[in-house]
Amino acid sequence: MFAHTHALGLHVDTLINNAGYALSGRFLQSNWEEQARLIQVLATGPAHLVHLYLPRMVERGYGRVLSVASIAAFAPASPRLTLYAALKHFLLVMSQSLREEYHGTGVNFSTAMSGPDSNRVG
Repeated sequence: MFAHTHALGLHVDTLINNAGYALSGRFLQSNWEEQARLIQVLATGPAHLVHLYLPRMVERGYGRVLSVASIAAFAPASPRLTLYAALKHFLLVMSQSLREEYHGTGVNFSTAMSGPDSNRVG
């Protein structure tokens, strides 16, 4: 994605990290390859994208990064959603840390905290 937008000369002002899914069940019920893919999608991918797009946002003095986490990030323990909750907490803390680190640069970091009813229309 970065190579494509860079090759086209596009200035990305807003990055939304909103890819995700969950593995539910006991930790040892999922094989490591499934868990590694989850870590890639929920943590490594978003961190890498921010690392790629942030320098140009800082250079221009403007940018927005929104990471979609979950209220699971606040759970004291999340049996059967162990990695999901931990990785959503990672997104939350990453956004908070970057917000402090890049305060005053014109780049804003936000986190949306989705919940079980966030997809329900009513």
